[in-house]
Amino acid sequence: MSGFFRLTNQQIIADLQKLVGKEQVLYTRVEREARAGDASIYRLVPRVVVLPRSIRDVQALLDYCRTHELYLTFRAAGTSLSGQAVTDGILVDVATHWKGVKVLDEGRRVAVQPG
Repeated sequence: MSGFFRLTNQQIIADLQKLVGKEQVLYTRVEREARAGDASIYRLVPRVVVLPRSIRDVQALLDYCRTHELYLTFRAAGTSLSGQAVTDGILVDVATHWKGVKVLDEGRRVAVQPG
């Protein structure tokens, strides 16, 4: 059973605020609606939006979601034509603090860090 059925939105929001900071967790209807779509025909309103600032924030989010069986979706510019950037779960918006791009191994790998 998904954690979304066991935890209230208020509990998820409070937990995420403790993990990454209050200002990095968006939960008002307007904030969530602003990120509810991409360039596809799909539109899902996320339960909460998180703006990670660091790799540690992302690790904490992944640990939390794994522990509580919650799903999350990563979003950058929201330009997907197939709906990959929309969710009715936790949306992790990395565009706000997107930086730290490093090209590795002569272009065969890339390391990207929000924050």
